[in-house]
Amino acid sequence: MLYQLSYALILQNRPPNQLAVVPQSLAKQYDDVTKVTEILKGFVYMLSFSFNSPNSFTPSLDSNTNQHKNQRFWLFFVLVPLAFLFITSLQPNAFAGATGSNWVVVVNGESVNSRSIANLYCSARNIPGRNVIVLPSIPDSDQISVDQFRELILGPVLKEIETRGLASHIQGIAYSSDFPTAIGLASEIDAIPNKSPYMTPVGSINGLTFLFRFVLAKNPSYVGFESNLYCARPVKDILRPLVATPDQAKQLSDFIGQAKHADAAALLDNLCGTIDKACVYPMLYLAAQQWALAGDAKQAIRHIEQSIQAGWAYRDHILNDPAFAGLVDDKDFKRITKRCSDQPS
Repeated sequence: MLYQLSYALILQNRPPNQLAVVPQSLAKQYDDVTKVTEILKGFVYMLSFSFNSPNSFTPSLDSNTNQHKNQRFWLFFVLVPLAFLFITSLQPNAFAGATGSNWVVVVNGESVNSRSIANLYCSARNIPGRNVIVLPSIPDSDQISVDQFRELILGPVLKEIETRGLASHIQGIAYSSDFPTAIGLASEIDAIPNKSPYMTPVGSINGLTFLFRFVLAKNPSYVGFESNLYCARPVKDILRPLVATPDQAKQLSDFIGQAKHADAAALLDNLCGTIDKACVYPMLYLAAQQWALAGDAKQAIRHIEQSIQAGWAYRDHILNDPAFAGLVDDKDFKRITKRCSDQPS
């Protein structure tokens, strides 16, 4: 029987176009430190070879010209690797892709298959032992409820990641075999008023791990069609507020309908603090619209800039948005929108 690990990507403040994933075709990768070490060893070897070679460049005391040439040669040989190391230290993504230390492997401790597959995977991909989380008492079932998922899988995994000090650099979670892959959502979907008939009552273990902040907060936004901002769609489908409760949705709608734009903007700002940073840019854009309509150009421009930094990539939509008609001649507005990508909207 063929077993495969399932993956859930956990983003650390990265826009969708900066997502780095380990290619599955690679069985082994060196981490950045190892690569830099190998490069240094190469330079040291070349330098030692040149010094020991009878034909090496030896400064001549009889010729200032030769001496200056050789000094420039050695200066070049030393400065080039140092400059390379300095540049790569400033750019953490200089080596493309993620390494073994960027992944957590979750294992069903009561399954021989799960442990065996995880051992092989960790050996092949150089996953450190501290990145392996073994969970007990995993139900022997293909499907569990979302409450069981929070209590038995998601909560313990995230707690271990924090306890082991891994949260700052983990990019993804890989579940080994013998985990429930389907999560029943009926208890939370039933509480959503006027829900779409196409909203199915079952989610995937990967999808709910990716949307972990919503799931832990019991925020029903995770079951919405707009929750996956990595799926390409028209801007009008993206610009939907992700609200925590039906009461907040009604309150926001009332503020906008009554032209209480400052109140609507303030409510949107509060909601932005409850949303995953990878998913917040539409909310920042909506807040910018309301601040602009309230006549606060400074706040509107600041929110536009934050939205672009968080992932907004539709410059044409900004320039043609009626809410920003009064900002088009503002020098800061022009400067900020020039930095925005221009994907079709």
